[in-house]
Amino acid sequence: LANKQLHNLSPKGFQLYLNSLAENYSRASITKIWQLITQCVKYGESQDEIKQNTLNMVKVPLESKVAVKKREIPFVNSDELNSLYDLLENSTDKRNVHRYKNSNNAHAIILIAYTGMRVGEMTALKWKNVNMEERYIDIVESTGRIKDKNGKYVAVDKSTKTETSNRRVPLPARGLEMIKYFDSLNPDHEPDDLVCLTANKTKIGRRNINRTLDSMCRDADLPHMGIHSLRHSYGSILLERGVNIKTISNLLGHKNITTTYNIYIGVDEKTKEKAVTVLDEF
Repeated sequence: LANKQLHNLSPKGFQLYLNSLAENYSRASITKIWQLITQCVKYGESQDEIKQNTLNMVKVPLESKVAVKKREIPFVNSDELNSLYDLLENSTDKRNVHRYKNSNNAHAIILIAYTGMRVGEMTALKWKNVNMEERYIDIVESTGRIKDKNGKYVAVDKSTKTETSNRRVPLPARGLEMIKYFDSLNPDHEPDDLVCLTANKTKIGRRNINRTLDSMCRDADLPHMGIHSLRHSYGSILLERGVNIKTISNLLGHKNITTTYNIYIGVDEKTKEKAVTVLDEF
């Protein structure tokens, strides 16, 4: 593209370019590149520097056509989620000491599992955005990571991932239980104080969260999974229980419902199959 003059840009040229990207990249990466190019070309069209309809009929290659396939995110079913939750009370080490009963990391993990929060949203949650009486949390902030001048990653507070990520999430009984756990550790908290803190009253780190989750998976005899799996498990369990996908999309803070459907398409198909068996019984 760098060797093309603006008046020579064409749909065919862009399609060839995207097809060439498909030989080395994932569809998600190609989509991000294409979104940036689209913004530039549309601006060029508005300034009459680029021919109109230059992007007409250009398509990002299908998942089946790209070299790097989308990773499947494992989901935890309701029984497996119960196993993780039960570790808070029932897991002990060789000295008969509870491993997770007083673990802030473990309680934060269960909070994510029962609210569908992103880990950055959990670490940025403040008490002013928690309502224990009416049982909900407002998600309006997130913690991200950027590289400092020494090339090291440091945590920074920011707004949520997108505007649609701002949302109100009801607290189920176990989610409220986790909130009350952190409340008991810091009963004199101020509205701007963080909810989920370490024993030293510092922000919980992503690396330590992942280590604790690894340990919990081993103790619950579950396969290894990332913290994001628990967020998606929240959505898949809701879908299997009959919650419509639009509501799930809103609860997870997805930018559009297509994102939600693409993640849970397999779960949705199983739900449809169960629905048909109801007709057979009828």
